[in-house]
Amino acid sequence: QSNSAVFQYQATNGATALQTITSSFNQPFGVAFDPSGTLWVSDEGNDEVTGYSTAGVFNDVTVATSVALPQFLAFDASGNMWLAANSGSVNEYTAPLSSSSAPALSFVSGVHFASGIAFDPSGNIYVGNFGNSTITAYVPGNAATPFETISVPGRPEGIAITP
Repeated sequence: QSNSAVFQYQATNGATALQTITSSFNQPFGVAFDPSGTLWVSDEGNDEVTGYSTAGVFNDVTVATSVALPQFLAFDASGNMWLAANSGSVNEYTAPLSSSSAPALSFVSGVHFASGIAFDPSGNIYVGNFGNSTITAYVPGNAATPFETISVPGRPEGIAITP
């Protein structure tokens, strides 16, 4: 329908949109809920991530305005936001998030056009790499050096880890 809106659907409601969130989006890309239920939307065209209440109301928090091409979002068990950018970096933003949040951690080792981010039950971070057809694993406290790189067929376009 549009490349500048986020739509909410209910699984039992079929194709009828319950709610449409529009903003000054310019290529919204990734979406994720934080532990408190705030919906976060990465906006690749505006280089920012914006938070919305469960009712779809802008909550006056926009972060990550300095990260080029933000795409994939995930939240760790502590509520920290992790942002994988197509520009080739992964950034951690410490909870609670605010408009003045800056990356607490940023790394690029092993990241080649990030194409997904997820956590395993132990809290390790997995980043899909579209650029070299791999998934790279990191320990959060030592994210500068990957502990595993997994070659995958094709190019990953998002990842999920079994809980």
